[in-house]
Amino acid sequence: RKVVPALLAPMTQLQLSSRQLQPNIALKQAVEAFCEGRPLDERRERERQKLKRACEEQKAMEGELKSNFSKEIQAMKGQVQQLEDQLGQAKNELNAAQEKAKAADTGCRSFLSLELEELERDLADQSAEELGFMHLPYATELPAERPRFGRPRSQSA
Repeated sequence: RKVVPALLAPMTQLQLSSRQLQPNIALKQAVEAFCEGRPLDERRERERQKLKRACEEQKAMEGELKSNFSKEIQAMKGQVQQLEDQLGQAKNELNAAQEKAKAADTGCRSFLSLELEELERDLADQSAEELGFMHLPYATELPAERPRFGRPRSQSA
C-alpha cells in the first residue's frame, strides 16, 4: 500500500483535512467585478496617458514660444540700442553744427556790421561833400505826424 504524504497548506503550512477544493464565492465575485471593470479602467488609463502626452506637448510648445519671444525681445533690444546710439550721434552732430553755425553767424554778423558801418560812413561823407553839407555829430529826424482829431473824411461828405 502507498502512503500518502500529509497535505499542507502552501501559505500556513498547516495540515489540510482533504484534497477536495472548496468553492471561494467571494474570490469568484471579486474576479468577475474586476473583469467587468477592466475595460473601463483600461479606457481611463488610455485617456490619462493621452492627456499626459498632450500636457507634455503643450509644455514643450510653451517653452518654444518663450524662447522665441525671448529671442525676439533680445533682437528688438539690440535694435533699440542701435537706434538710441544713432540718435545720440545725430544729437551730437546737430549740436556741433549749431555751434559752428552760431560761431559763423556771429563772425559773419560782426564782419557785416563793421562793413555796414564803414559803408554808411562813406555814404555820409560822400553825401555831405556832394551836397555841400557838413557832417553833424548827431542825427536829425523828421518831426512825427500830428494826430488828427474829428471825424474821418469819408463820413463828413
